Amino acid sequence: MTELEGHWQLVGYEHLVDEILYEEGAADPRITELYGWLLGRSDVNSLPSLESQAGLVLRICDSKFEEEVTGFERLMFDADGIQVNDYRPMTGVVYQRERISFIKPFDAFVQSDVERFPKLILRYDDGDTQVCDSLRRFEEKLIRQVSVVTDEIYLERILMVYSRYLE
Repeated sequence: MTELEGHWQLVGYEHLVDEILYEEGAADPRITELYGWLLGRSDVNSLPSLESQAGLVLRICDSKFEEEVTGFERLMFDADGIQVNDYRPMTGVVYQRERISFIKPFDAFVQSDVERFPKLILRYDDGDTQVCDSLRRFEEKLIRQVSVVTDEIYLERILMVYSRYLE
């Protein structure tokens, strides 16, 4: 996890929206698709072209994280799983599970059982909305994926790319 430690400044942002379509009589793909969406893209072999964006700094040290927001006014999901345009910074813990790191606020509300999503650490789950916030390194960048599932149908992902912050 030491490769994640340091100060990271947001440089790119993308918001994706999708939904799971169900065909009557077809096998229920729900858990597999939900799990895959929440886990995020682990096969990042290149950085997608993202909108240039600043205003968010992520600090990681000793398996803990904190954020600083200065002028970041893009769509985001807050610590309570609510979609907002006036994002408030979080502080919490960085966990690692099977080479993927996850961030979770100190006061996170998670009611899901580990058996449903065994490789994930959700940062929010109220039964209707699940939010997974994962971190991966790619070359010299930090890739953060905030993947959200609502009502087991509606899918959103906020993809953010950070560069090392030089103070």
